[in-house]
Amino acid sequence: MWTNDPVADYLRHEIEAEQWLERRPVCSICGNHIQEEIALKLDGEWICDKCVSENRQWIDEYDD
Repeated sequence: MWTNDPVADYLRHEIEAEQWLERRPVCSICGNHIQEEIALKLDGEWICDKCVSENRQWIDEYDD
């Protein structure tokens, strides 16, 4: 619901955005709230898409 007071509307929007973010899961690698619609949940731990991508390796690089 918007009003005729743009400052109040902005502040309300910021509060709602903060509340939304606080309800989001936290990435177990980077510690940031996950804002994307999709993430990996591995052994009960959430991992954001960015951390998943940054930690990928080619199988050829794997050494026993």
